[in-house]
Amino acid sequence: MHGADRVGVREIAGLLMSRTSPTENPRRHIDAHHLLGGLDVDAGNLLGARLHFGEALTIARSTADKVHEAIQLHNMGNLQRLLGNYILASSLLRDGLNMSLELELKKVAVHVICLLARIDIDVGNASASLPDIERGFVLAQSLRNNDIHASLLIVIAQAKLALGLINCAEASFQNAAALVDGSHHSHEQVEALCGLATIAVTRGDHSQALAHVGLISAKVANVGAAEQMEANLVCYETLMQTGAEFEAVGHLKRAKDILDKMQRPLSAMFRAVPRNRTILDEWGKFRASVMHGTAIRGPVG
Repeated sequence: MHGADRVGVREIAGLLMSRTSPTENPRRHIDAHHLLGGLDVDAGNLLGARLHFGEALTIARSTADKVHEAIQLHNMGNLQRLLGNYILASSLLRDGLNMSLELELKKVAVHVICLLARIDIDVGNASASLPDIERGFVLAQSLRNNDIHASLLIVIAQAKLALGLINCAEASFQNAAALVDGSHHSHEQVEALCGLATIAVTRGDHSQALAHVGLISAKVANVGAAEQMEANLVCYETLMQTGAEFEAVGHLKRAKDILDKMQRPLSAMFRAVPRNRTILDEWGKFRASVMHGTAIRGPVG
């Protein structure tokens, strides 16, 4: 969604809420807060998103709306994951998963399973994510939904990559990319390309890695702030390892700018791409070189 579209959606949501109270029309207010929270997540305003999702969850609970309570538990769990609060995120997501399964909300359940798997991968416990992911594939069998299947393929690919199973990971990333090729699902496209770029540079196939970076750069503006940060870090890693330091610096700077906007600590850059154990050092060196006027010349905006 483009900037002008986001502004228009915000205005409409605000107008809808102004016409009734949460007591008179709770569903309208839940939907509006859900929408506004999603826009805030995409923009990197995680604190604003927390207010909207929290309000939607409160209204859903006060009206015994179990379906929307499950959805908002998913939203709040994802938000806490993005903030790096993994214990709280896991608790909220487990509650959301149990409720979704009870209500047979399969699509919500699969999304929650993907988030739980991402937490396991982020904390270095990729093997623990595999049973959840397999459960997600079982649930998704009755859903004719390419983005759901692509999301599952991506998280299992990320888990396999973390476990060193590169060939298996590559096949899953490729299958995910094929499922959403030509669609509007930019998030899944960018994540699949990031995985393929990492695999290519790991194998020393620099030309293929750079081709993937070019595709990522063309699509990254269409995804949310958190995905943009991670994509820029993958591009930074890939370019540095292929000797393209000139272009790499700009990606590192953009990742840090997004991180600042999201009000997350610098260590989140380290957690976002755990394969590279030198990101914090590289950022420190880059900042020091800027202070001393010796930074690599290149695009840093």
